[in-house]
Amino acid sequence: VAEVVEGALGRPCAIAWPWDVGLCAGGAMSHLCRIAVEMDPDQEVAYVSLRLALARLWHAQRATRAAGETPASALFTRDHWREMLLARALHTFDTRLSALTAAHATEHDDARLALEQDWRRRVATPQRVVVVGCDSACVRGLETQLAPDGALLVRQAPHAAPQRYTQDDVVQLWGVGWDAAQPAICPAG
Repeated sequence: VAEVVEGALGRPCAIAWPWDVGLCAGGAMSHLCRIAVEMDPDQEVAYVSLRLALARLWHAQRATRAAGETPASALFTRDHWREMLLARALHTFDTRLSALTAAHATEHDDARLALEQDWRRRVATPQRVVVVGCDSACVRGLETQLAPDGALLVRQAPHAAPQRYTQDDVVQLWGVGWDAAQPAICPAG
């Protein structure tokens, strides 16, 4: 989604840890897409839902035109831009999924490495977070950084050891939200 929107608007997109997509503008981020992943281990499937903020996309492209800039693509000049945006995002998702499930181990490893590098390049972590467990327990803390394996490190007290929350934890057991309106900084590049 970040790749497709960035290509359409010509403006940088970030991923708010772990999967929400936002548009970077003026050092802040405006949410464009909320992604939820649900696992069903009994059926061995994962359900992915995309909630796109289409009005924000439309207003972002209008602001780009008002500033005298030309969007990177002509997507928004078409009547069916919403359907085309979704189709492009799903096509990109399908292409990446095909690469990740390639029969050859080297193709699979290369695709996974490329995907992780792109994710790390785009990721913006919130500074203050709330982690909610499946038992409704809440943990509030300050995000310290991302670990080399992509886990979010959250410190509850200034000198306490940080707790690790992996992407798998978020999918299976946890929900992570921001204890502030938005992350303050978008990633460089």
